[in-house]
Amino acid sequence: MKEIMQRDTGTIMLKWLSSAFFVCSMILMSESSAAQGWEANPAVVERLSKARPQFNYYEEKVPEYTLPDVMADSQGEAITKAREWKKIRREEVLELFRENVYGRVPSTPYTQTFKVVNEDPGAMGGAATLKEVDIVIDSDGKKLSIRLTMFVPNGSRKPVPLFLLIDNRGPANTDP
Repeated sequence: MKEIMQRDTGTIMLKWLSSAFFVCSMILMSESSAAQGWEANPAVVERLSKARPQFNYYEEKVPEYTLPDVMADSQGEAITKAREWKKIRREEVLELFRENVYGRVPSTPYTQTFKVVNEDPGAMGGAATLKEVDIVIDSDGKKLSIRLTMFVPNGSRKPVPLFLLIDNRGPANTDP
């Protein structure tokens, strides 16, 4: 399992980003997506806003924002070759994720273990194997468990991209 986690994350991230941007654009183009979209519980938003007024919980108060162009470097110069992307833009995008999404691993000593808790080779109509892995991080006796859900394509004889599902809405959203 650790080998899977240590594969070239940059390649996976790039392919994931491309897929994510495509999916997001398809969702935005769909007229029916607004009627089917997820909406925060207003009572929860109100309660959190009162308890933590320094944070914004209201979508309508979020200022307009344009995502950075993944095919231009931080100076705005176009990236036109794969080797340029790997040498220049890849690290910039990873740093944006570190700063704005995932953060950095603390310098506190810790251990991590991986345990496959569910495996279903018939996911996605038999096209993939669903694997659920509990990642347990232990530091000074305090443990954090993170459920990682992966869809690994069936029948591949070489390493392939996979879907990593980061989901806090429960198993009902697992099999696309």
